[in-house]
Amino acid sequence: MANLFIREFFLIALILPLGAKSQTTDWDFGSWYGVSITKNWTKKWSTNVDFQTRLDSSSTALKVAFTDVGVNYSINKVFSLSGNYRYGVSSFSPITTYTQRGYIDFKMIKPKKFLFKTKRINLSLRVRGQVVYGVKNLNRVYPELLLRPKLTVQYDSKKMPLKPYLAAELFLKLNEPTYTFDNAPRAEAYFEKHRITTGVDWSVNKHHSLRVFYILQGDMTRSAVNSIIGVGYEYELPKKKKKKLYD
Repeated sequence: MANLFIREFFLIALILPLGAKSQTTDWDFGSWYGVSITKNWTKKWSTNVDFQTRLDSSSTALKVAFTDVGVNYSINKVFSLSGNYRYGVSSFSPITTYTQRGYIDFKMIKPKKFLFKTKRINLSLRVRGQVVYGVKNLNRVYPELLLRPKLTVQYDSKKMPLKPYLAAELFLKLNEPTYTFDNAPRAEAYFEKHRITTGVDWSVNKHHSLRVFYILQGDMTRSAVNSIIGVGYEYELPKKKKKKLYD
């Protein structure tokens, strides 16, 4: 039953855009580049600061550059919770758009050998609740609400540093934002976008890791498809060594 759900989720993420409009598509190519700094304070608490630049229009124009700050709490080996704040700047000449985004992630990682007979396959489900405020065309937007479930399957072997993965994500828009205080955002739930991501994580050593990925993203409201390549670097700050009492 669970394996059927996994197949259905990936299948829906692939097929949904095809149902948006029969006559597709506007294709675009983009690239994402990011740096992440993380710190594990305890076994349960950690923080992160992320910097990312995203290009579109065949990777020739800035789509958005943002800074993301987050706090993460590991409830146990299966469940975790995190809260993040993101501030981004987009340059659409001659207009500059500013966005602020807050989101909460609830993540579940399957126990070892659950659904699969091998310990090498990791399965995780992340559900993100997202609120976006912004300034667009010199008008303030109030607010945009989204729900984003994401399912990831990753192959993890202790014998090799490379961890390939496949992920599917759906963007469920919960309202239609407005540009004034006078009109309240209109409740209207529909699937706005989807993402299929494949990539490889490489643990260089204890503190340095790299991620290379490819994203196929469909916009179901405009019948558009984006092809995206990306590279990310993560640095984990080392823990402070405890000083000996008589050092």
